[in-house]
Amino acid sequence: MATARDVEEVVQKLASDRARPRDEGVKLLGTWLQGDRAPTFCRLLARNTARAKPGHLASGATWPFLITALAKCVLADIAAKRRGATRSAAAGMLRAAVRCAEDARLSGHSLLLVSVAKQLFSHILEVIKDAPSFQLEYSPILRQLLTVKEYRYQMKPRTYSNLVVLYMKKVATGFDANFSNQASSKEESFRCTWTLHVLLENPPGDYPDTMREEVLNGFCAIFSHIRREDGKLTSKLMECVNTFLLMDGPNLGDKSVEIHKAVQDFILRSWLMTRDLRLKSLFITYVKIQLKLARAIPKVLERKNLLGVIMDDLDQNVNTEAGLLWCEASRDAKDVSLRCSLEELMDLSATIFYQAYKSPTPMRGDDEKKLKTEDVISRITNSLKKGSLCWIGTTCLLVHKYGYRVDKSLLISWLQACCQSLKSALSKANVIRSQDSLLWIIRALKEFSAMFIVNTREESHCLLTKGEMSIVEGYWQDIWNSLIHALPLFSPTALVADSALNLLGGMIMRDQVHTSVVSEDTWNLQTFKQSPSPSALYFIACYFSRIGLQGDLSNSSLVRKNLLRSTLELIQSVSKGSSLLNEQNVVMIPEAIFSICAGFSSSAINSANASQLFDECKDFSKLLLESESWVIKDELGYSVEALSEISTESSTKVISDKCNRAHLPGHIQQQLLDQLMEFEGFMASNEQLEKVDLCTLVYRCSLLCNLIHCALLSRAIEENSLFLKELFGHVTGIIKYMISMVMKKHEELSHGLTSVGSAFETAGS
Repeated sequence: MATARDVEEVVQKLASDRARPRDEGVKLLGTWLQGDRAPTFCRLLARNTARAKPGHLASGATWPFLITALAKCVLADIAAKRRGATRSAAAGMLRAAVRCAEDARLSGHSLLLVSVAKQLFSHILEVIKDAPSFQLEYSPILRQLLTVKEYRYQMKPRTYSNLVVLYMKKVATGFDANFSNQASSKEESFRCTWTLHVLLENPPGDYPDTMREEVLNGFCAIFSHIRREDGKLTSKLMECVNTFLLMDGPNLGDKSVEIHKAVQDFILRSWLMTRDLRLKSLFITYVKIQLKLARAIPKVLERKNLLGVIMDDLDQNVNTEAGLLWCEASRDAKDVSLRCSLEELMDLSATIFYQAYKSPTPMRGDDEKKLKTEDVISRITNSLKKGSLCWIGTTCLLVHKYGYRVDKSLLISWLQACCQSLKSALSKANVIRSQDSLLWIIRALKEFSAMFIVNTREESHCLLTKGEMSIVEGYWQDIWNSLIHALPLFSPTALVADSALNLLGGMIMRDQVHTSVVSEDTWNLQTFKQSPSPSALYFIACYFSRIGLQGDLSNSSLVRKNLLRSTLELIQSVSKGSSLLNEQNVVMIPEAIFSICAGFSSSAINSANASQLFDECKDFSKLLLESESWVIKDELGYSVEALSEISTESSTKVISDKCNRAHLPGHIQQQLLDQLMEFEGFMASNEQLEKVDLCTLVYRCSLLCNLIHCALLSRAIEENSLFLKELFGHVTGIIKYMISMVMKKHEELSHGLTSVGSAFETAGS
């Protein structure tokens, strides 16, 4: 058990004017900061630090006093080194002491070094500048302190600027062609580059103006010496460049072009050669940042070179293995890295292709060097027809982000190419093994479907002529027929089946197909019969609320009864303790039920934003270019031309709820409603509720509320019916139970009978 006397003994030895007592003090401190003795020693210092008043921390058994004493020992050792000493144990102990002081598990407190943070940063600069050999111990201290905003805000701007310039020079030395190629030298260069990155990422405020020019010159000098990629070292350097541009890019003006002139040769030379996915990702991020920064500087990216590299890269990835793309792929770290890298590549490609399409006029003197827009467009079309996965994904993202600015004739030609690609993919014997290609084809078709809305109640970005509409409708019919016939093949593969059903359901709601018969055999697939997914429920709701009865009445009635039973079983499983409810199901189950029973669907699936209910549509927002705060010029209508437009139309529109109803004979509807109202799974006893976590209870309550909402909107069930009254009563009971459950946990927390963590574990997510 550490006492104040033990701390005083350590401090007295460290404060000695002689080297031997100081070394003894360092060794003694080491015994206290290691092993089982560390917690009691650290907590004693932490308590004293927390209790001490501001201005009284420079004495006594506190962390600031101990850190200050160690810093003085290091300075004394440096002075002795000039007289022949070769090492300093105090430097290593200072690093250990800072680590222990910042470890909340040991000290039990945080921000214990605020009072000495400013002095520490100045001390680190002084030591590293005057004694570079101490860099190995001091760089980790600097990195650790910088990540705490309360500490770095104490640093003087001049100190920060000098640290950045100092490490920039060290990094430049490490990349010098004449510098040693030994492993130890490379490791030292990496540590310096790492520290520079942490410095650039964590400034104490805005970058000082005096530092900006030094950093620019430093990067230009460094990249002039790089001849090849060097693994993690060049990756960390690219992180530094990207961080600097992100943090200070808007203040650089034309200076960002200077960086690009120095960096572009290395990037273009290494882009296709590197196998380092991390470095490739950093290249992509760099280009995206420069595209945003240089929107007023057309010469910045030498588009011909960039287009060529990107198109070659897309071609190189034509044989990507299955299961490596999009969010559903394997979670193996290597697979995830490859998948993310390809997604980023496709996202950047979409932006570059759109820029080439939007600004086709070559710059003066470069006519022979610039790729023509027609070459890019024909390359996209031909690659779509070949079914190239990365090209399809690029087109999908291009249409998603920029489709409303692309000529409709070009969109129609791409739709035709995707249609051919779909037929080709489905005709292959190993169609399931190429599921990634199918997924991207279907996703691209979803984007085209959203562009070519023929339903007059929806706004369309593409107003088609009658001739164009006839052509497009033919493509949609081919797509419908191909996917419906292929559903038995997709059924074992949930990812492809769900994506296809989302597309087909959306096509129904947009009136893009007119001959849309689904056979009884299709409805008997496991996709619909056994725990139907939200996508299957969405398709059911769309189909039976818009298309209605097809063929023989008795067969149609049997199909509806079977589908209703499968849908109700999802609710039954919740009552039995297994949770199949989620944010999609609580909406889709009621929609599917009333589309089957009454041919009705509400605005929840009829709106243009219905696709947002499904996870895969949300993943587009994860891509870097869309999530950053800056936007490419003309992406939003804030240009002078857009703002000067005078519109005579009112900006206020009355939007009515969009509900659909398909005709259903009364006797069939009544049979189905009877089956619904006889279902006992809606109700649950208190004993059953106790077995369910809070999250599932909320979902269950939402499900019942949506069910009541659909029942009232459809008018299929009388408002004062016993069925609805029982549902209202059960919803009230669930809400009361949840309130009592929360109050009980609150009571336990307030009396210290349970911890916050255990309360959340019991209540669910």
